[in-house]
Amino acid sequence: MKQIKQIIFTTLLFSASAFGITPEKTYNYICNSTMLNNTEYKYYIMDFDQNQCRIYNTDYSLYKTINLSIPSGKYLYDIRFVTQDLFDTDEKIELLYVYYDYNSTGEYYTYYTKVINEDGTELISVDGGLYSYMYMVNATEYRLFIYSYDYSSWPYDMSTNIYNLPGYPYLLKNDEVSSKSANIGDAYPNPASNFVTVNYSLPENVTEAQLNIYNMNGQQVETYTVDRHFQALQLPVDRLPSGEYLYNIESQGQRSESKKLIVR
Repeated sequence: MKQIKQIIFTTLLFSASAFGITPEKTYNYICNSTMLNNTEYKYYIMDFDQNQCRIYNTDYSLYKTINLSIPSGKYLYDIRFVTQDLFDTDEKIELLYVYYDYNSTGEYYTYYTKVINEDGTELISVDGGLYSYMYMVNATEYRLFIYSYDYSSWPYDMSTNIYNLPGYPYLLKNDEVSSKSANIGDAYPNPASNFVTVNYSLPENVTEAQLNIYNMNGQQVETYTVDRHFQALQLPVDRLPSGEYLYNIESQGQRSESKKLIVR
């Protein structure tokens, strides 16, 4: 996954340079921005090799390094919600991170979600936790939703943990999933050879939608009907030729963003 994202990032840089636009700064890792509190913006990167979250000032000087506790044989997958005032109200930085391992005998992935303080203090731990979102639940309140999956058997089990957090969601605008349009998640595993699982969410007034897969020539090669009874769909890809594909979800004439899938 890291190699795929790096290739995409390098391609974007090359395309921009062709038009005379050059990057102000380049990191050899996945980089995002965040609002630590009501006044401070920072960049942060995921160091997959050292299991670190490194935070930088907007002038690109190093601000802080947070080491992530990941057991041997497991691998960093994602970092989200890097902030000071969301998971508690002290001055320490908190973040949510996800790591995983692969069971080669059963051919399935297991994911784990943790929320920690910068000193390593664990605030939340969810075995099976993969996707995390902030949703508004009324005009003034929000909740953290963590979606968990157990792929050790079929059909797989899914559960949702909902948390009422004490802090203030400064970064909610970047991470909230809109309830007015369909949304599609990242396929995993990716690349894949047998099957992939794709998370999705439908607008409040929609009961069914179509999940579409296209080849890189724009031809639709697969379509599946999804509904509100589930929030994830497992798709067989072993019948697709090896290569790159795009997928999205469509409801009432509106399409979500398209994401890339690699079949090998």
